Amino acid sequence: MAKNYNELARQAEKAVTGIRDKELRKEAFRILLLQLMAGSRAVAAAPATRRKARRKAAKKKVARRKAVKKKAAKKKVVKRPGRAGGGVVTTMLNRLIASGYFRIPRDAASVFKEFRKRRVSILPSQLRMELLRFARSRKLKRKIKMKGKKVTYLYSK
Repeated sequence: MAKNYNELARQAEKAVTGIRDKELRKEAFRILLLQLMAGSRAVAAAPATRRKARRKAAKKKVARRKAVKKKAAKKKVVKRPGRAGGGVVTTMLNRLIASGYFRIPRDAASVFKEFRKRRVSILPSQLRMELLRFARSRKLKRKIKMKGKKVTYLYSK
């Protein structure tokens, strides 16, 4: 702020000179001084000036938005491994299928161990859902193996 406190106090005094009640004048002076110190546009700026300032601010906003859009358009879109191209589990399963891992029927536990060997940390439920999805899309075959009442699914190519 370019103005110092003395100038602001003079402005506030000048604005409240017409008020006769001493307490009211004191309160009005305090409020005006605070507004002037805060740089309030309500007291300091004329309506036309405020409109110009608003327009200018709106133009800056629009310009910023356009700049951000251009910047985003310039950036190359890098696919995250967990999206449209397939997540970590999907890509690992595809690699295992390609390497011939599923020539021998495997259960989810042995596939999970293989993932651990390759330092891929996932939840068993994630793996089972992906194996089910691969079986439904016929990338893998799914057979039921019964041990008493316990059901185990075996996956093979």
